[in-house]
Amino acid sequence: MKILQINKFFYRRGGSETYFFGLIDLLQKNGHEIVHFSTKSPANIPSPYDDFFVNEIDFGKREGLFRDLKKAFHSSYSFEAKRKLERLILKTKPDIAHLHNISHHLSPSIFGVLKKYKIPVVQTLHDYQLVCPNFKLFTEGAVCERCKKYRYWNAIIHRCIHNSRLQSCIEAKEMFFHKACQFYEKGVQCFVTPSKFLAEKLAVWGIKSKVENIPLFLDTNQFEPKYEPGDYVVYFGRLVKEKGLDVLLRALSGTEIKLKIVGDGPEKEKLKVQSEKIKVNVEFVGHKNGKDLHDLIRGSKFVVLPSVWYENYPMSLLESGALGKAVVGARLGGIPEIIYDGENGFLAEPGNVDDLREKIQRLFRDNDLCEKMGRRARELIIENNSPEEHYKKLMEVYKKLIDGR
Repeated sequence: MKILQINKFFYRRGGSETYFFGLIDLLQKNGHEIVHFSTKSPANIPSPYDDFFVNEIDFGKREGLFRDLKKAFHSSYSFEAKRKLERLILKTKPDIAHLHNISHHLSPSIFGVLKKYKIPVVQTLHDYQLVCPNFKLFTEGAVCERCKKYRYWNAIIHRCIHNSRLQSCIEAKEMFFHKACQFYEKGVQCFVTPSKFLAEKLAVWGIKSKVENIPLFLDTNQFEPKYEPGDYVVYFGRLVKEKGLDVLLRALSGTEIKLKIVGDGPEKEKLKVQSEKIKVNVEFVGHKNGKDLHDLIRGSKFVVLPSVWYENYPMSLLESGALGKAVVGARLGGIPEIIYDGENGFLAEPGNVDDLREKIQRLFRDNDLCEKMGRRARELIIENNSPEEHYKKLMEVYKKLIDGR
């Protein structure tokens, strides 16, 4: 089978790209030919198809009114992406297209090309882009569903995108345009959601297209576990408001528990100031990846993920379990689909400082429980997130769409 894999970034940027490249490897190991379509970037992994990639655009950078308006039009409907994808399809003739994140950089313009050449389309949803202008269902420091059923003007009122009324207006306009044209609803034959939570949200928001729930996968053979507890707890990921790190710092204030925060982001300096003010034993390690990151996780007692937004299906939890570590996480979004309370970790009420502190202290004081939960965490990843099972379920979707076209 020749499979066209499409994602707007072709380098390891976050959890969705980790899955994207992992899926490409998995499909190739099973004998399939993979064709890539993405955007150009100096950070890209080499691809034999990069001549067809769309030119890189920095949507986070202000470049004057004319350039900004041009970028806004591109994000709504990119003629460049449409033209280059058609050239790629004519050359490679794929059997099916599997989309991931395409917003802004590639745009829904590509759906018309795929339909023209009768190529079935699957899209894995890594966020809430189909229903929310900022893709997170989170604004002003809290979960938000004000835009439910196309009330996108709320994004402008609440400045949901980068706290900018102009950028929020552009995103709201784009959402209205896409909904009016029904690009996704008509262009995608099957949406794949990693979490059941996301599938349920889509149904509540009126997405009636076919939806399949297929959890993400992880090859545990690539992760060497360490079950013996270390002497610190660790958070790793982006330092952004929705991760609830301010709640975590308050939960650890006045305790002797050492916290290592691994990652970078816009909240870093605020968190440093807060930690000094309320006297938290914390070390900001900075961004780490690969072996350096795994060693930090393996050396911990357990991992914490105190999110206050609807996490979809965090790859960080799969990686933690594969490395033999329990997790104290928030009872929110897709997290409870990975963390079973009292079995491979604990769940705390999101934003509840006292509950989070109690769960962290309970696990921190019990090394035997840490080890027991860490072993169970790896077992559950092997049971629920194996590459073999993921491949089997995805092939069922592919074959059904190809046979039905």
